[in-house]
Amino acid sequence: MPDHPTDLPPVLPADLPPEDASGIDGMIASHLDNSLEAPQAKRLFASLKADPRARRMLLTSAVQASVLARDALDDSSRSTARFPGAGAREPRGARQPMAGPRRRMMWAAIAAGLAVASAVWWTHADHSEHLLRLDASVATTAMRGGSPLDLTGDPWLRPGDHIVVGAGEAKLSWPDEGTSVTIGSGSELDVVSVDHAKQLRLPRGRITAEVATQGSGRGFSIATARGEISVVGTQFAVAADGRATAVHVDHGVVRVAPADGSPATPVEAGFDAVCDGQGPIRVTAAPKADTPSAPSAQKMVRVDAASFAAYTDRLGTVVGEDIVAAKGSVQTGDESVVKIQFRAPGGDLMPMGADFALHASLDVDEPTTVAVLLVYEHPEASGSWMGNVQAERLLTKGAHDLAFTFGDFACKAGEAATPQAQARISMVVVMAYSSTVKLALHEIELRGSAPHR
Repeated sequence: MPDHPTDLPPVLPADLPPEDASGIDGMIASHLDNSLEAPQAKRLFASLKADPRARRMLLTSAVQASVLARDALDDSSRSTARFPGAGAREPRGARQPMAGPRRRMMWAAIAAGLAVASAVWWTHADHSEHLLRLDASVATTAMRGGSPLDLTGDPWLRPGDHIVVGAGEAKLSWPDEGTSVTIGSGSELDVVSVDHAKQLRLPRGRITAEVATQGSGRGFSIATARGEISVVGTQFAVAADGRATAVHVDHGVVRVAPADGSPATPVEAGFDAVCDGQGPIRVTAAPKADTPSAPSAQKMVRVDAASFAAYTDRLGTVVGEDIVAAKGSVQTGDESVVKIQFRAPGGDLMPMGADFALHASLDVDEPTTVAVLLVYEHPEASGSWMGNVQAERLLTKGAHDLAFTFGDFACKAGEAATPQAQARISMVVVMAYSSTVKLALHEIELRGSAPHR
């Protein structure tokens, strides 16, 4: 008779409480013996699903049962071979060979145990290790389960991890496929999925992504409060806060889907998209880096720290070479903002025509949405208010040069959706939708056709 194995692992893991282990062990034994009742089967599967230690017990028990059963069957066959002949008397204690159906049932039960254990193990095991890597400065914090992670020895992230980037930038990468994401300063990011359908959630801040071509059954998406951006291989940037999500596409095509479940909108390279919950997604051509200078026939108005005092209805303080919004909140409707505003003497600052353009150079000390609001009046009746139009940009912390054209402005209040031709701009308001941000305006420049008198 061959020696039975003596190095089989123990059935009960040492790290499982004895009362739990014994109960699970009993259910596993009944399962392998094909005698487990339905209520116990339900409880066993729940334990296997929730606890990796229970899954190890099932695998260990199934392997042991298969080894011991094989040895028992081999012993039975040898016992019968020693006493051949129909009339031969069997010695006391000799085992009868297992009948074919019964033998098949036992092996089927053992096979079922192994199959269940393997399936549950594979389904619920964590396959996300060593897929998504984080490289960051000391100003970046990664959290898992509410506790900070030590990234010096283990830079790999898993679903559920939360990232907060302070000064500088952080970089996420999937080294196996060449996909990378750069996270801007002042940003927060949640890891949702790192495997086939990769997904990140951006509560606030800015990211730039280079996504390798995704094969069948794979993908990459960024979820924000206002929508979801999904791609199969491209280069793009996303900025988000609670009010809006802005997307810029450098290469390829992305799909931007609003959070309300409306159909996704494709956005091609060279275009920007804004999703703010205030209607359909707005897709516009991205501003070109080399904008030709305006023709000499246009009127140009530039306001900076030196000229700010010449305007009336001023709101803002000159500090050095900047116009700085007062800290603290100013209530505008239901929102708190900080703002800079000025009005032209006599109410005639600039005509509002189809060739109107505005450039603003400014700084913010935290991610925020900045809006430029224009108050315009009737072209022939000074002081006769017609309406307000507004354009917005979602900004990261730092310095920005913003360019707006006539088509960027949407009506906020007034008689018509767009200003009447040659309506006169009387006031400019630059505001940030935050009560804590520091908003500093270096200069603002307006251009448009000279009014016809």
